[in-house]
Amino acid sequence: MNIVLNNHSYNNERNRIWHYGGKQFKTGRDMTCYLGSPDVDYAKAADAFGVEGEVVKEPGKLKEAIARAQRVIADGRPYLLDIHTWRDGLGAASNWHPPLSVADLRQRKV
Repeated sequence: MNIVLNNHSYNNERNRIWHYGGKQFKTGRDMTCYLGSPDVDYAKAADAFGVEGEVVKEPGKLKEAIARAQRVIADGRPYLLDIHTWRDGLGAASNWHPPLSVADLRQRKV
């Protein structure tokens, strides 16, 4: 059973960076740690490799999801749980990220 505690962020890194009170902290802009745009669906990514899985967004559904995972791994197959959790610490509410478009950066349009 593989478990992703998905908080759409690198909490530890953001807390370390913001702890020193630099420009990112002062502006409330997290340059590197927000992972929610676009949201990554780790269960779909696992499926692309033939691994079953599911997204769990509600705490009340976790117990049943773990039971499903246990049945699958009992058969010798892997299973992934993408469990959505909260962000905490400094800047947890920030979802700002620098705009980036690979298409806009291309010299040759495809």
